[in-house]
This record gives sequence, structure tokens and C-alpha cells, in this order.
Amino acid sequence: MTRILVVEDSPTQAEHLRQVLDAQGFEVVCAGDAAAAQEQLGHGGFDLVLTDVTMPGLLDGVGLLRSLRADPATATLPVVVLSARADEDARVEGLAAGADDYIVKPFSPRELLARIKAVLR
Repeated sequence: MTRILVVEDSPTQAEHLRQVLDAQGFEVVCAGDAAAAQEQLGHGGFDLVLTDVTMPGLLDGVGLLRSLRADPATATLPVVVLSARADEDARVEGLAAGADDYIVKPFSPRELLARIKAVLR
């Protein structure tokens, strides 16, 4: 079963993502910030990380992404970034930091699933 780590500080948004992904047969683990995500990733076994950009704490989503790419254990782990920032600079920053895809909020469940499945291929 494909395991996805959802890094989202909004409990409502995290639950919505969990429901959408659960319905497609993915195993979902949620983390509320980058520190919790790093702890979960330390246990291993994830196939993809789905992270929001704006989060509380020392690391935002782009910082988390950069730390994942710098660590040999997670350097090739697929990462999809979610953001309400739709401007070109934000998208370029996320992709330049190593994101496999950048999805702008709001998005439809169908778009999210299609893009996750494309990244996992």
C-alpha cells in the first residue's frame, strides 16, 4: 500500500486530504508541522510527502523540502507542495527547491489525485 505523509497545519485541511486519499486506497499519516513531519520520516516507509508551504515553526514547507533533499535518506522521496500562493515566484521557488509538483489551492480532489499518481509513476 502506498504511504503518504501529509504535512498540513490546518486540521480541517489535513482531514479533507486524508479523506480524499483514503478513498483512493492510500495509507495516510498526518503531521501538523515540519518538525512532526521530520519525526515521522525518521521512521521511514513513506512513498510521497504532500506538504503545505505556510506552516508554523522554524521550517515552512519549502524549508522542509530543502532539508529532505539535503538528506541522502530522503533525497529522492517524491514531494508535492500545496500552496495558496499562485504567483510565478512562489511556484519557481518550490520547484527550484526540489518539489516534484506544485499545486495551487484551491484544487479539486480529481486534480490532486491525478497529480499525485503522476508523481508516483
